[in-house]
Amino acid sequence: MGAARGARSCARAARGWRGIRRSDSARGRPLEAGQPLKLSVLRRGAIDSVVRWYRDGKAGLAFVPVEPDAASHSPRQSERIALAAEVCLRRIGKSTFRVTMTDVSPEGCKVQLVERPAKDERVLVKFEGLEVLEAAVCWVDGFTAGLSFEKPMHPAVFELLVERLAG
Repeated sequence: MGAARGARSCARAARGWRGIRRSDSARGRPLEAGQPLKLSVLRRGAIDSVVRWYRDGKAGLAFVPVEPDAASHSPRQSERIALAAEVCLRRIGKSTFRVTMTDVSPEGCKVQLVERPAKDERVLVKFEGLEVLEAAVCWVDGFTAGLSFEKPMHPAVFELLVERLAG
């Protein structure tokens, strides 16, 4: 039950629903409240869950929240500078838009979007007076995205850029 307390959402699954199958060793035995269960979802993998209730071949599941893996989290290589400035952003094969950048570091920046790119999509960023920088979309939240530059800016170029954008 402890894992169920931390669950963020519940779902109802019916026996015979396409995509839900119980392993051969579990068939024929009813589920029990509190029982941990791995729900296998096609093209998504396994999701850890806990049975909340079971009645007449139907079950309510609470999904166990996934804790961020500390090993996969990479700390920033350098401090972000809060700075509001317009930059040109171009999705490969799409139109160029002027967007607002809200912070920047030599390794990347955060921008307000006109069109939502996908995570890991490649984009081109153009700061006034600099060459175009290729970047990957690290995250997207609504119409805000974090970009990671393919090649970090040289410290002297970055300092010049910050001075120019701040002034």
